[in-house]
Amino acid sequence: TNGGTTWEKQRLSTGTTTTNQIYWSSMIDANTGWVVNYTPRPYMTTDGGATWTVQNLVDAFGGFLYGIQMFNANTGYCVGSSGRVYKTTNGGALWDTVTVPTRSYAFYGCKFSTPMVGFIYGATGTTFFTMDGGNTWITQNTAGATLYGGWLTADNKAFTVSSNAYIFKNTSTLTHSP
Repeated sequence: TNGGTTWEKQRLSTGTTTTNQIYWSSMIDANTGWVVNYTPRPYMTTDGGATWTVQNLVDAFGGFLYGIQMFNANTGYCVGSSGRVYKTTNGGALWDTVTVPTRSYAFYGCKFSTPMVGFIYGATGTTFFTMDGGNTWITQNTAGATLYGGWLTADNKAFTVSSNAYIFKNTSTLTHSP
């Protein structure tokens, strides 16, 4: 709240187990945001992190959630192990599964320039691009480096960072409108 001069520690609960390990967060303003962790369920706050509410996935997934991106109070994506990709259009009241070309890889992150255009990335360089909100995907692979972080510019240039100290840039995949 003061430009990073001081930081206030917050927790999902008072426990000290691994369920408190947070992998990713997505805040849409100073009060409203989401985090994902080992649980695997997204957690939402509407009071700046003072309290957190667990949300529901449509299935009984038991793996981990590693990445999340929200666009507004209703729409967002989260990704995780076992090739899981989820999307919400109701603020997380329910996270529904998104079909991807394969669930053979863990996904560590997702970056979208709009709710329709973006990419998910993860283990062994697996990257899936979509231009229609996850209805169809373009598959690419960076040949083995596990991708942990990424960014998508407003003109859809994709950047990722990986386990082998590589930075990958893709400027051709998302150049066409759906």
